[in-house]
Amino acid sequence: MISQWQKKLTKIRFGKIWWYNFEYEFSIHTLPEDIKQRFFQAVEQQLGAARNAIPLEILIDVLESPSQAFSLQGRQVGETAKLSCVIPSYAFANALIDRDLIGAGPNEVFERKIWEMFERGEIPPDYYNDKAQLKSSRRNFFWATLTNSLDQFFSASECGLSATDVRNLLGLSYLWEGVGLYRIDLPDQLPAGITVCIPTTLDSSPTCVFLPVDNQSHFGQTFHLRKLDRGVEEVVISPVPFTKDCKVTQIGFVSAPLPDDDFVWCELEKRVVGRRPGKITTKKANKKGAGPRRTKTP
Repeated sequence: MISQWQKKLTKIRFGKIWWYNFEYEFSIHTLPEDIKQRFFQAVEQQLGAARNAIPLEILIDVLESPSQAFSLQGRQVGETAKLSCVIPSYAFANALIDRDLIGAGPNEVFERKIWEMFERGEIPPDYYNDKAQLKSSRRNFFWATLTNSLDQFFSASECGLSATDVRNLLGLSYLWEGVGLYRIDLPDQLPAGITVCIPTTLDSSPTCVFLPVDNQSHFGQTFHLRKLDRGVEEVVISPVPFTKDCKVTQIGFVSAPLPDDDFVWCELEKRVVGRRPGKITTKKANKKGAGPRRTKTP
């Protein structure tokens, strides 16, 4: 059952790129060996529970399952420098601000109202949602980059980085023209128990651009949407409380459409296919617990 799912998945560009990234990380040992079998078991369970499901949807359901069993599996980052994240205006308004204090309205109106109030300096920390956390809406972590590296990119540009530049630099392939961006610098001292990891394919969505790093890297790297090359360091980090110790600034509005989608994904596909060392077979020959076998690339 799972081998048929894999064949169908890799006929789709999104699925093919994700799967080849997945294979690559096991070939260089950046993912724990035991996770392969657990992942295949989760896929089989999802296949058994679904009827006529689209292969890509099965993958997304496994990655976003309530157990979050496949998040934050990469190598942990030791002593890290200060971190920052960039989030869209709709996420900032709807997840981090106390709607009751502002006065709720339709989401689009509320989002614009928060942007304008923040611009005028009318969003003090008292308006933050005291239960809010910095995290993805569907995963138990969020993506961040090194504050110092982000500062260097801003200072290297005479006019500073525009929101469009930041979108492209960070590889935020889901942000369209017209979306506002906020930058959030995390506190110097993170709360105890926070996990910071090098991102792996299991952290990535198959519908967002991602290219895993080799096993010698200290951080992940974004994929620049315009230059089609490495952008800036990135990590994944477990949820962090959003408090007054977080420094928030507005970057601006994305003012240009995404770079040609086909062009970006074609380049990404060439990269992952070009470094594919072999493939993970999913045949049921592993009944004795041997796990997936590796074979040469045909």
